[in-house]
Amino acid sequence: MKTPKIILPAISVGLLITAREVTAGVIDFGLIGESLVVAGTVNSPTGAGTIGGYTLSALQFVGSHLNDIINGQTVSAILTADLGPQNAGTVAFNFLGNQGASGSFILNGTYAVVSGGVTINSPPVTGTLTSCTPGTPPPLPGCLPGTQVPINPYDPAGFITNLEAAQILALPPGLRNEGTVASTGTVTIDLGSVNGTDFQGEEINTVVNVVAGTPEPSSWSFGALGVAGLGWWRRRRSRQA
Repeated sequence: MKTPKIILPAISVGLLITAREVTAGVIDFGLIGESLVVAGTVNSPTGAGTIGGYTLSALQFVGSHLNDIINGQTVSAILTADLGPQNAGTVAFNFLGNQGASGSFILNGTYAVVSGGVTINSPPVTGTLTSCTPGTPPPLPGCLPGTQVPINPYDPAGFITNLEAAQILALPPGLRNEGTVASTGTVTIDLGSVNGTDFQGEEINTVVNVVAGTPEPSSWSFGALGVAGLGWWRRRRSRQA
């Protein structure tokens, strides 16, 4: 089992880190977190509203300092308290109306920073259905926990096609992808202070919004999207030193 490094008072901390990590009483551990949100929406071409959508969210901790201890806690534990537990990927979906469904998947995804943004590696990845509620009873045969579906969150039309192939839901035919908007930011995470020396690291956050359109449905109700995370940006609380 790997022995965690102990962060000593500031006078000795240079024994444990490289010189480039220290500036004017601040020790910066560099990149320590990566988060990704992909929000997909299926619009009506008439502008009447949305049929539904989905949101993927993922969070992983990275770097060589996760087992370092600051004020009795590992950096990993501090990040979990501030940002929540690591998450290899969950997808919440909600498509209302006749033969629609809402529910959630867990993914077996892995993530990397590519061209300055966080992305899922080698999509599609396998998603396992953990919950499913039909829009109108009875449910389709695949609307059961344990159903596995290949998921590419960047391809909303393909996402729906795969859910239909698994008989989780059925949408009107003719879906097509219409656009993608992505943004990335970096947030500084306060990890605490030891004897006047502040410790911090950075988290990269990438949010991607993807849109698909569909012909005017004849038997669908346009309910509220109801999927948490569209246009979402993780809310963080300041950690008290």
